[in-house]
Amino acid sequence: MFSPVTILVSLEPFLIEREFNRIKTEVLNPGTSVFNFDSFSAKTDSSLKILDSISTLPMMSQTRLVLVRDVDSLPKEDHEVWTDYFKKPNSSTVVVLTAGKIDSRLKIWKTAGEKGYVCSLKVPYSNEIPSWIIREAQSMGLSLPLEAASFLADKGGVSLMTYVSELEKLKNYIHPRSQATLKDVEESAGGTGVKSVFEFADQVGKRSFQKASQILEQMTLQGEPWVKILFMVTRHFRLLFLVQEGMKGGKSPHDLARILGVNPFFVKDYVNQAKKIPPLALKKIYSLLLTTDRALKSSRLDSRYVMQEFLIKVCHAI
Repeated sequence: MFSPVTILVSLEPFLIEREFNRIKTEVLNPGTSVFNFDSFSAKTDSSLKILDSISTLPMMSQTRLVLVRDVDSLPKEDHEVWTDYFKKPNSSTVVVLTAGKIDSRLKIWKTAGEKGYVCSLKVPYSNEIPSWIIREAQSMGLSLPLEAASFLADKGGVSLMTYVSELEKLKNYIHPRSQATLKDVEESAGGTGVKSVFEFADQVGKRSFQKASQILEQMTLQGEPWVKILFMVTRHFRLLFLVQEGMKGGKSPHDLARILGVNPFFVKDYVNQAKKIPPLALKKIYSLLLTTDRALKSSRLDSRYVMQEFLIKVCHAI
């Protein structure tokens, strides 16, 4: 028995797509799916049009499926009609709504929550990414050691789909083997990530603007976009901040490895770097990274100029 309404809520599009595809596979018969599936967006389609589709009877099947994306964009004047629908849904249609986030204080979502319709898909924290990668690898028939998963996590990605793409590439790279090594992952994914970011952080700690700039430039020549480079750098300095906090709290290397989500073998490298940068300077760097991220995504300025400005400010912050 399927829930008549499911509201998938997540800031990670990959998690929403995967869960929706699972529901779609279970609900629809492949032979009649073309007659019993409709897709809408709350941004462009009226609630009247969507609800009319939901009320349509299934054809040559017991159930229809209707997908409504971006329901966090529903006009306020439409909230009441959806609240009423949640109270008395159509039993012959499975409705899947998606949203990046919802305000559970609003009556529409409060009602949905009370009915058990809301499904929040949690995005893994940065220290949970290696374990997530290992589970994904297992689902693809791959066996991945922790140090290899940590390498991929440190390499960074703008979404979870990036890691899945890397795993798919790895699977093809080592075929017909299923047991991957760290060397396999480095060769498959390319070595532009963790090694270059470590080198960059070293030069920042030494206030060497020229060398740090050269490292960033080399990363772009190897095909990495500026936004992704900044993502990797931001994650790295966040980990250094966690190391400093952990050391201040007397955490052991094993505890730090668990907090960071990295193999204990790599912890000493993070500790050595964290010791070179004063805590106040590290907080300033992290603040500058967030400002630079906004500038890269919204400013009309050349990305290379934005990053050079960031480097100058960072080297003066230490």
